[in-house]
Amino acid sequence: MIEITTLVLLAGFAAYIPIPWALKSLMRKRFLRAVASRNAVCLTFDDGPDRESTSAILQLLEKAGAKATFFMLGKNVEKYPEIAAAIVELGHEVGEHSYEHTHPWTSGPIRSMKDLVRGGRMVDRYRCSDEPALFRPPYGKLNFVTLLYTLVLRKRLVFWNVNPRDYEQDSPETIVRHVKERIAPGTVILFHDGRHDPSSSCEATVLALKAILKEIANSGLATATVGEALGKHPIRNITSRAGRFEATPLTPRRIRHRHREGSIGPAINNTEILSRKRTMH
Repeated sequence: MIEITTLVLLAGFAAYIPIPWALKSLMRKRFLRAVASRNAVCLTFDDGPDRESTSAILQLLEKAGAKATFFMLGKNVEKYPEIAAAIVELGHEVGEHSYEHTHPWTSGPIRSMKDLVRGGRMVDRYRCSDEPALFRPPYGKLNFVTLLYTLVLRKRLVFWNVNPRDYEQDSPETIVRHVKERIAPGTVILFHDGRHDPSSSCEATVLALKAILKEIANSGLATATVGEALGKHPIRNITSRAGRFEATPLTPRRIRHRHREGSIGPAINNTEILSRKRTMH
């Protein structure tokens, strides 16, 4: 009886973590192979949005003529809906990153599912595409529930191949050096526009991005959102705007959610944005 119980427990453990881990390796290779077929660099940002750092990043990206993909935490979307709205309004792409960023390997199935579903619902309000939602699992790891969530709801798993660990760095030069040595067609760079520690700053990430955008422009490479890199949409080249990078606060005129008397204004009209984007294509 004890042996049977042990076998059942081992089988359950294998199904919950090791099997998804093995499948993740295959999925990651497939994803990176697809991205490598396009001559572009993908800039991706996790754990936002944040009022200060995301606003500064949006300003830098716009001055560079570059677009990026933001994998937003549901709890931060709830906290800063005006910034989530600005990301979409400025033409960037959004993806899911759960609600609270719980670790798939230390969370039970119920907690994992609640975190994923709640985060997905928050981000889905700001999606302006009929394509399957992009999803970057917390810590880039999977468990059985994460895998099931991805397959059943037809999410598109997104990984990376350059990680400067900007959340650990105080020096923008360290981040720039790490990325510069690895920039090539098919590069998917992992940045963070949010921090789990409230006392931590994203200043190094913002300053590094300014230099990295110049490096990409000087290299002649194009930038693309993840969706563009995986699809057949045109990919933009930012060479012509090299050197025009000055980070200034995002102005209220460019955000649909306005702060009036300390409160957030009406929610963004997703239907209007979706209609406008379809008209443009």
